[in-house]
Amino acid sequence: MRFRFSRSHPYPGAVVSVIDDPPQGSNCVIEFGDGVVIVAGARTDGDAHLLDIPAYRTARGSNVGPGEWRVARSPRGGWRAHPRR
Repeated sequence: MRFRFSRSHPYPGAVVSVIDDPPQGSNCVIEFGDGVVIVAGARTDGDAHLLDIPAYRTARGSNVGPGEWRVARSPRGGWRAHPRR
């Protein structure tokens, strides 16, 4: 599977495009709005996707720490990301 975040990093309520490529085991590809592409852990939770995003560096050189994110359909339409606690 592939996920495309509209910005250079995930944040609560971020818009995410979910591309239904065939699953690649327990990994997925994540593309960020600044062109950075990473491999992350992924699994499903009902209709949602749980992403284990490793630390990475944005195109401008900012470090982003690792995090766990839940990507689910929004009542407003589309997919949105929310941090897992």
